[in-house]
Amino acid sequence: MFRRSLLDEKMCPQCGVLHRSAAGEVLFQSTTWAWVGGLCRAPSTAWSVCRQAKQTPYTSDEYWTRKAREDGVPARAYYKLEELDRRLNLFQAGDRVLDLGCWPGSWTLYAAKKVGPSGRVLGIDLKEVSIPLPSNAKTRVEDAFRFKGSNVPMLDAVISDMAPRTMGQRSADQGRSTELVEVVMSIADLKLKEGGSMIAKHFEGASTEELRLKMKARYELCRIIKTRASRTQSCELYLCCLGKKPMSLEAPSTWQAPPRVQRTRRKPAPRNYNGW
Repeated sequence: MFRRSLLDEKMCPQCGVLHRSAAGEVLFQSTTWAWVGGLCRAPSTAWSVCRQAKQTPYTSDEYWTRKAREDGVPARAYYKLEELDRRLNLFQAGDRVLDLGCWPGSWTLYAAKKVGPSGRVLGIDLKEVSIPLPSNAKTRVEDAFRFKGSNVPMLDAVISDMAPRTMGQRSADQGRSTELVEVVMSIADLKLKEGGSMIAKHFEGASTEELRLKMKARYELCRIIKTRASRTQSCELYLCCLGKKPMSLEAPSTWQAPPRVQRTRRKPAPRNYNGW
């Protein structure tokens, strides 16, 4: 899928450079782009995909990709949220939902269908969503790190399928994924109702258990789930939290030390030499 024989050479349309591998096969690659599966991608992504493809190739004919195309939904991510909702009962009619990293619109579309006409779904992403959405859902271009929630009401669910742009270095990718999860947690701390739910994608690694413990302090139930629609070779999983606990939302700068209790000193009792 990713390599072509010498009889089937073709220049990369992005960079126009053709390179040969040590085995005599052709790999479309330059210092900026690489030809992978018919698309010109960044080199770190291309090499990562090629390595993983030896076990389970990224093909357009995979079951969930083909199913998404047949059902007319934007991407296979639609079925990830569908499975999470089926297992955890995330959405109710009339819920207000915030979808972070909503492009291409799969999760926003599913959530809008589940909450019904009386519910509302807001999706934000760095890229504009172009698919048609129900009237109870809208999206806007915004950075989650600079999320302005002043005009957003208290929410019943905060969901996130955000993932960092992978660099090919597992530890670095996991660290950036952890930062995104912490952004989701901070938004949920401020805008999520008591008893609400939070879902966040995370690349499994050393920080996964630490995140789970942080969430356990905030929610009644915390589960880590890998969905069936996730690619087999992917390290993504979903941190699922249900039942937000009541917590203080005061900023640290406004916290005050508790009043000091004035203790009265007791006079020492006279010694009794006749015993205790």
